[in-house]
Formats: sequence, C-alpha cells, structure tokens
Amino acid sequence: MKKFISILSGLFLLASVTANASEFILNEYNVITIEDFEGLGGTHVDGKTFVGGNYTGLKSDFGQRLDQNSRSDITALTVAGSINAQVGVYVHDTVLSSEKNIVTAAINSNQVLINSTLIDSKIDNVKLTTGLDAIKADYKAQLENSSAYFSSLAANSKIETNGNNKTFAIDKGLNTDNDIAVFTLDGSTNIFDLNNLSLSMTGDNANDLAYIVINVPGNDVSMLNNSNMNFDKNKFGSKIIWNFYEAEVITLNAQNFVGALLAPYATVTQTGGNIDGAVGVLSLITNAEIHLATNVDVTVPAPSAGRPVTQVPEPSSIVLMLLAMTGLIYQRKKLNV
Repeated sequence: MKKFISILSGLFLLASVTANASEFILNEYNVITIEDFEGLGGTHVDGKTFVGGNYTGLKSDFGQRLDQNSRSDITALTVAGSINAQVGVYVHDTVLSSEKNIVTAAINSNQVLINSTLIDSKIDNVKLTTGLDAIKADYKAQLENSSAYFSSLAANSKIETNGNNKTFAIDKGLNTDNDIAVFTLDGSTNIFDLNNLSLSMTGDNANDLAYIVINVPGNDVSMLNNSNMNFDKNKFGSKIIWNFYEAEVITLNAQNFVGALLAPYATVTQTGGNIDGAVGVLSLITNAEIHLATNVDVTVPAPSAGRPVTQVPEPSSIVLMLLAMTGLIYQRKKLNV
C-alpha cells in the first residue's frame, strides 16, 4: 500500500507539472532569432530583439518604439554571439551581449565600439554577461513548442477562393475571448507561389477573439513580389499568428507582411515590404522595418517530448484514473481476505 501511495504522490506531482504553461514569448519580443540576424541596411525594429547567434550587416535601428517611461528597465538588443556591422547600429536602450565581444571605451557620451562596430548608445547601456546560451535554449524551446501547439489546432474557419484572391473568413460563431480562429492552408498547393496573389480577411468578430492562427505547411515557402497581403492591420494585425511549422526556407518579397511570423526551423529572407508583427525564426536576413504589433491573449501549454504535440490528460482526468485504481485495489484486497 505504501508503494501505491508513493506512485499516487508521483502522479499528482506529474499532474501539477503538466499543467504548467507559458505566455506567448512574441508578446514580449519584437524579434527573436535562434541563430543569426543579418541586417541588410535600413532595418528598424520597434521593440525588443534577441539574437541567439551573431548580428551582422549594415546600419540597423533597435528599440524605436519602446516605452519611453521605462527605458532604464528595458534591454532593446540582446546578442548571444558577436556583433559585427559594416556601418553602425543605433540602439535606443540597453545592449546586452556575451563576453565574446570586446567593448572599447566610449568615443563620446553617446557612442561605443563593440568589436569594430560603432554603437550609438551610452557606455553605461552596454553590458557584457554570461548565461545567454541558456536563455537561447529556453527561447528556442518556447518557439518550437508554440509552433507545435498551434499546428495541432483544428481548422474552424474557411479560406474562400476567387481566382488568385484568397479571403480568410473568420467563422461567425466564434465570439468570445476564449475563441481562436484557426485556418489551415492546403498542403497540396502553396498559395504563395501564385502570381498576383491577393490575401484579405473578413470578420467583424475579430476583436472578440483571443487570437487568429494561420497554419502554413511546406518546407520552402516564397511570396512573390507582385503579391499583396491586404489585411486591415488595425483590425486584424495584432491578432494574427502565421505559423510556418514545417518551413526551413521562407522568402518574402511581397508587400507588407501582416501578423506575427513564427517559423522556428526556418531561415527567413525579407527584402520586400515591412513586417507588421513580431518575428520568431531560426535566422533572419532583412532590410525591413519590423513593427511592434503582436498582442495576443494566448497561453501555450507545457511542452511535450519531441517535435509533435502529445495530448496530456488534464489533472482532473488523472485524479479520476487514480480514484478508479484505488477502488480496484480495495476490491482485490477484500476478495483476498
């Protein structure tokens, strides 16, 4: 019986652990790259950026739209690898980087050299630290788990087609702040390969929803430069999560991309319009402005082993199972007396 009580205690502990969940990390960060970030010049990021690898490229601007009233508490740019840019980098708040980098004393009150890169920021705002690889591993796991969770959601809204015009029509029956509108693109046809593609979204109930997921299959995804994403970004932009859950290569040459871009296994190249939403990818090559737009009410369930999502019984289900086991053992003991 003591052994059974021990098992019982362990299973209750398991129930409490599997109930753990996390907030969607792209609500906090405007950009997360697990590996490298290459800015091709003219790159602007409104919010916070975490680079798990190296930052390279031409002049970029980080933290443009961070809260003016809490600048002392904000790290606008974190780089776990090295920082090397051909032209300087402007950072509106603190720069946090690994000890792999060399910081030279301030050139003046507002400029610092990190390696050979001129950083427009005060010397007091540039900090070297250890432990960023552990943070990188945590963020990698969070992005991958979020993507797996979103891809497991069943579609409940339809994509209407009229030639190369695709309309994402949110189901009218979704009308509470717990509801999630889910679209899944047909894996047999990559709509992004269509010439003159025009995407739009309808749904007067969008503001009532927790968020909107668009699941996109495929290893190699390209959006051509004559395509348009005509979503009303003021109405839908902050709610949309594009989940490229299989992609390894994504090329975006079209007009503005509207919504968060989640692709934890992909190298994303964006040389067309801007991105109106957060970005969480393996690596990023861009000259775009990345705007702070994502604000979704989502709690991602605790990760399960491996890449696919495995459904775990709710704690209440586990309790019922344990009660049934207890009753069975009790009945067997009575029969053996």
